[in-house]
Amino acid sequence: MSNKQRYRRRKYFIKNSTQSRLILKTYIVLAVVLVLVGTLFYIAANKNLEGDYFKAHLVLKTTMDNLLPILIAVNGIALILAAFLIVRFTHRIAGPVYRLRKMAPRIAEGDLSRELKFRQSDEAKEIAEAVNQIIAGLRQKIIVLKQDLGNVSSMCEEIFSIGQNEPLPSHLLQVVKELHITLKSVNDNLEKFKVN
Repeated sequence: MSNKQRYRRRKYFIKNSTQSRLILKTYIVLAVVLVLVGTLFYIAANKNLEGDYFKAHLVLKTTMDNLLPILIAVNGIALILAAFLIVRFTHRIAGPVYRLRKMAPRIAEGDLSRELKFRQSDEAKEIAEAVNQIIAGLRQKIIVLKQDLGNVSSMCEEIFSIGQNEPLPSHLLQVVKELHITLKSVNDNLEKFKVN
């Protein structure tokens, strides 16, 4: 048995989330389809069958034989409508997921210059807001780090120039040179981040 505990969901309904809107929209689609099927079936089944039975050339059919083609047609129409509504509905979820998946590699590569934007009709706008807060926070931290690095680098240059004019201990000059190399490496890594 592994040491990892299996994650067990304790709350099925999350407050203040898109879950309630998704559930509501799913039930609305279901209700529209059920009402449509019921209404069309009622209209089709409500026709007067008496005239059909008195026609000499017709063979008497059971109620099921009369209603089965109507039921199949009504359900076919309802399935097409439901498919259309579901595609429209899931597009509002799949679109943001797609944009988030496209944005994630850019952020991982250090591109903090863009914000994640969803369409007005998209669901899960909270995710875009959270990702944009992360990007803004990282962007601000990188800017501060670059400024601090510039300050430390200029201090190193100043110490190094003092060492050329006045005799400084050789180990101090060596430390300053190593610090300068390290600062250059840190600067090169910070330059990989795109913040503007």
